[in-house]
Amino acid sequence: MYPALTNILALTAVVISLVSLHFTFRKDAHRIRLEVTPLKFDAIALGIKNDSACDADILAVGYFDSFGNITWLPQVGDYRTNQWVNYPISVKARSLYAVSMVAGRDVPSKEVLFGYCVQLATGRIYVLRGTTPWHVAIKMHFASLLSRISGGRYVIPSIKRVRLPTRV
Repeated sequence: MYPALTNILALTAVVISLVSLHFTFRKDAHRIRLEVTPLKFDAIALGIKNDSACDADILAVGYFDSFGNITWLPQVGDYRTNQWVNYPISVKARSLYAVSMVAGRDVPSKEVLFGYCVQLATGRIYVLRGTTPWHVAIKMHFASLLSRISGGRYVIPSIKRVRLPTRV
């Protein structure tokens, strides 16, 4: 009857849906940020900031090379206690957990191009560019975004996800 009114109502519905989807995604997704701090003796502190309102469990910490291949580390050190920690690592809500790694032992030396990645127990992957080329960083950020939007169910096929080891 009134095509202009129908178009306005449809456009309003789309805008309201997008706004609600945005806030639902922000509430559902863990807000994890990574930051790197170089230390003495070729050590690296990878800070895992949990800005969400709930605790998060880190299932794996690793790095990706200049081709986007991820290597998950079997263990990392706790920066504060200087002791090895076992996965999953619990990161409290609104806090920072720092893991320590040594260049050349845990991650490649600083001359090699690589970036950092973390996988939550939910399957979501978070990445930090590091020194990788931009095209690899964009691919990895796309994989991270896909894993966050899908709640950890989907990632790009070249990324093998970590599962908890079975106990004997």
